[in-house]
Amino acid sequence: MIDCRTVADFRVEDCVVVGESPQGSGIGKAVQAAAWQFKVRPPQRAGRPMVGEWVRIRIFYEIEPGAAARLRFGH
Repeated sequence: MIDCRTVADFRVEDCVVVGESPQGSGIGKAVQAAAWQFKVRPPQRAGRPMVGEWVRIRIFYEIEPGAAARLRFGH
């Protein structure tokens, strides 16, 4: 899980790791390193985008028996 500041063009920057599981696995740092690729809609107030606000991004990695790893995003 990372927290990031939203910027123009639905991008994020200044991301910080706020949690990972299993603890100490390095997955949080990997997600932080990949965050430059994410497209994130900023929060809105009265229908107007609030670029510059912070958002929390959760990413779940799942491995199903007999299948390749699958990536799932959450809020």
